Amino acid sequence: MLKKSIVPLLIAGALSTSVTVGAEPAVDAINAKASLIVGSDEVSLVDVNLTLPVTHAIGAQVDIASGNHELGNVSAVSGHLFWRDPSSALLGVIASWHSFELIDNRRIALQGEKFLNDITLRAIAGYESSKAEEAGHSDTIEDAYGKFKATWYPQNNLALYTKLNQHHERTGGGIGAEWQAGYSANIGYSLFAELDHTEGEGNRGLVGIRFYFDGGKSLIQRHRSADPDSGNDFWNNNTSPMCDGSAASRAFYPGICG
Repeated sequence: MLKKSIVPLLIAGALSTSVTVGAEPAVDAINAKASLIVGSDEVSLVDVNLTLPVTHAIGAQVDIASGNHELGNVSAVSGHLFWRDPSSALLGVIASWHSFELIDNRRIALQGEKFLNDITLRAIAGYESSKAEEAGHSDTIEDAYGKFKATWYPQNNLALYTKLNQHHERTGGGIGAEWQAGYSANIGYSLFAELDHTEGEGNRGLVGIRFYFDGGKSLIQRHRSADPDSGNDFWNNNTSPMCDGSAASRAFYPGICG
């Protein structure tokens, strides 16, 4: 399984990086981005991220999202604290809370990134707790989870990536792309799309547009010197722990598993 193999290895590899103060700051200036997303599961949402320098080598980020899902209204808040040398690597912690109206999901994890010329490797490994409550029934499931993402930049303004996810003993994977279509001295914008498949849950897709408020930079510069990936992930904070396909699960949670 992913959580027993590649994600811990990537975290260990990132941790082996010498944590020093690089010539470039962890976050070069206070910056923000906003993403408008539509996709499978009747998802439509806005995800806003604010990143700021704490010290030369330490940065912090807050992610806030709100929108709609087939389960109803959704919202999320995530926080990052990280060390980063934009020429080498990132190491940090991330905590998140997602609400699906009938489901609450909480996570805390280590995150690491390794920058290798035109390739970025990213891994997250941590703990999650999912609670569902409906019609007088309540369940809480706690487990480890992990994510791995490999991104290739064939051009400075184009990112192509593949990813693997392990959560609640279900494995998934996907592919995606982000293309920065243009930027000015104050703002940039990109178009992105993603397709993924999760064991027992099927296929999903999303598309969106993202606005960057951090000056004139290439996409790879934004990803490595401005804001890390958002911690708000509605495609891997879902209903699967409570929905096993049985008649009992559908009877207990008709709004979630029906």
